[in-house]
Amino acid sequence: MIASEDRLSADLCSLYKTYGYQQYRVSKFEEYDLYAENRNFLESEQILTFNDTNGTLMALKPDVTLSIIKNSRGEQPLQKVFYRESVYRVPKKGTGFQEIMQTGLECIGAVDDYAMAEVLMLAARSLEAVSMEYVLDLSHMGILGGLLAELRVPQEGAAAVLTAMGEKNLPALESRGAALGLSKVDQRLLRKLCLLAGPVEQTLPRLMALPLPPPAFRPPRS
Repeated sequence: MIASEDRLSADLCSLYKTYGYQQYRVSKFEEYDLYAENRNFLESEQILTFNDTNGTLMALKPDVTLSIIKNSRGEQPLQKVFYRESVYRVPKKGTGFQEIMQTGLECIGAVDDYAMAEVLMLAARSLEAVSMEYVLDLSHMGILGGLLAELRVPQEGAAAVLTAMGEKNLPALESRGAALGLSKVDQRLLRKLCLLAGPVEQTLPRLMALPLPPPAFRPPRS
């Protein structure tokens, strides 16, 4: 099993190199503040920490993407990198930290339509390398992020709403919307967005028929 996983990871790295991605190597740990400031990005708030010899609180990295973004070189218009690194997480519905090997890629910077299409193609080919029976599920956070910004939902509240929607947890979505003081109309709109899924030719007309405010179709304000 381990050999099979190693071969799969090697094949994926070779695939990414073919399309101009450079291998990115990161340290096994980062300063804890990086993850504390980006908890909404992480799958779990449980992070394995230790004190450095100079007293700095460090963390064994639970995520690779944050480290890549932190250390990315801003002078390059587009950075295409791939990684094969260990992360340290508590497994879902489990206890104790586990070391998990991850292989993936990041495209950072001036991402154009070609770069997005290339990433999607590589995602499909990566899944195909694992199994011919796969589903590539695409979503876009721009509309929901724009809507939450228009409704003036604070960052902490937005994170709770996104968690409920990601889990398709309608009772949690309703309670969190009520706690944020959203109107019944806005809560129903979020519910409809949460239930919106399916083939693009069927889903897109249903999306366009929703009474979304125009700012929802623009990127949220930073």
